[in-house]
Amino acid sequence: MTYLIKRILCTTFIILLTQQAAAQCSDEVEPNREDPLLPDSTQCFLGAQAASLGAGQSEILNRRTAASGSLQATQGTGAGDTAGFSGPLWISLGVRNSEFEDADLELGIMTIGTDLYASDTGAFGFMLQADLSNQDGIYGNSFDSSGYMAGFYGIKAGQSVTLDGRLMAGQSSTDVAGGGDRADDVDGSRWLAAMRVSGEHYLENETLIIPHLAVSWLEEQLDSYTLGSNTADDSTVSYGQANIGTTVLIPITVNETAGSIVVGTSGILGFGDAAGNEVPDDLRGRLDLGFEFFRANTWATSGKFYVDGLGHSDYEARGVDLGITLWF
Repeated sequence: MTYLIKRILCTTFIILLTQQAAAQCSDEVEPNREDPLLPDSTQCFLGAQAASLGAGQSEILNRRTAASGSLQATQGTGAGDTAGFSGPLWISLGVRNSEFEDADLELGIMTIGTDLYASDTGAFGFMLQADLSNQDGIYGNSFDSSGYMAGFYGIKAGQSVTLDGRLMAGQSSTDVAGGGDRADDVDGSRWLAAMRVSGEHYLENETLIIPHLAVSWLEEQLDSYTLGSNTADDSTVSYGQANIGTTVLIPITVNETAGSIVVGTSGILGFGDAAGNEVPDDLRGRLDLGFEFFRANTWATSGKFYVDGLGHSDYEARGVDLGITLWF
C-alpha cells in the first residue's frame, strides 16, 4: 500500500511539472505577438523617406533649358535671341543622405521628363521618377525600398514671375529585416504635389537674383506585414515642406561655353502629421553650391552640392544633384 501511494504521488508531481513547462513554452512562442517597436521603426523609415523625396525633387525649370531666352531667369543666364521652349528631354540624377535622431537614410533618385505641349511662355509635360532608399533603423530593423512616381508638370512664365508645378503618384516595394527574420516585397503607394513661384532681378554685371517660394506635400503608405512573430499594421505618413529662399547666378564663360556659378540659400519648414515625430518640423536652413553650362538649342548641364538641416539640432542632410537637357 505504501508503495502504491508513493507511485501515485510521483506520477502526479511529474504531470504537474509537464503542464507547467508546456504553459511556459506556449507563452514564449505565442504567434502574432505585436512588438511595439516594429510600428515605430516603420513610421521612422516612412517619415525619413518622405522628407528626402520631398527635398530631393528636381527643379523642373533648371532641368529644362538654360538656353531659353524667355525663361532665362529660371534657367541660368539665357541665350539672347533663342526661342522659348523647344521640346527638350531632361534627366536628373541625385543622391541624398539624411540623419534624424540617429536614424540614417540613403536615397538615390532619377527623374526623366519631356514636354507634351510647349509655347514661348509655358509648357505642359510628362515626368517619370524612380528611387531607391535604405535605412538601418534605430530600433534594430532595416528597410530597403524601391519605388516610382509618374505624373505631369506645368510651367507658366510671365514677364518677371514664373510658376511651375507637378502632380505625381506611384507605388513602392519594401524589404524589411530584423532579428534574423525578413518580410519581402511589402507593397506601398505614394503621391506628391508641389508648386514653386520664382522671380528675377538682374544686377549691373548681369548677375541674376532669383527669389523663390515653394511648397510640397507627399503622402506615403505601406501595407501591413509580419516580421517573424510580430505584425505591423498599415502605416501612413503625411509630410509637407515650405521653402523660401534666393538663388544667385554669376555668369561665366569656359572655352566659349556660357554658364553660371550657382549659389543658393533657403529656409525650410516641415508640417503635417509626421512633422516633429518621424521628420523635422522646426525651421532649418539649406545651402546650395553648383554650376550650369549650355549650348543654345543643343544641350545644357548642371550640377550642385547641397547641405540641408543647418541650424537644426536633430536633423542634417547632404546631397548631390546632376542634370542634363537635350534638344531634339
